[in-house]
Amino acid sequence: MSIPARDFDRAVSHMAGPVANHLIKFPPTGIVQEEVDRLVESVEAPWGVRYERQIREAMESAGGAAASTAIAETVRRLGLEPFKAPDPLPPIEEQDIRLICWMAVDVNWPVFGVVDSNLVGPSE
Repeated sequence: MSIPARDFDRAVSHMAGPVANHLIKFPPTGIVQEEVDRLVESVEAPWGVRYERQIREAMESAGGAAASTAIAETVRRLGLEPFKAPDPLPPIEEQDIRLICWMAVDVNWPVFGVVDSNLVGPSE
């Protein structure tokens, strides 16, 4: 799923905050702090409705650390990872710009059309 950086704030699920807070308050057992931090960053990344539903089911399946373990297993199974913003594009230099738009308007220029099966254009 690709989300433009400008839309990232709107794309973050309303479930991300409560899930992340739950993981911080009740870290899964048998996981080191670095993995917990990565797990929290993963659930804070934007995900689709199907993913949100599965994570919600995992969170509601148990309480405390058991729910956190279920969330961690679901995140691993779904392959969710922390969001990494794309690198910004380099600045546009003047030599990068070739032709944006060109248009000429001349009231004496005849209108193109078909007249007697001959293409009518500018007189030579």
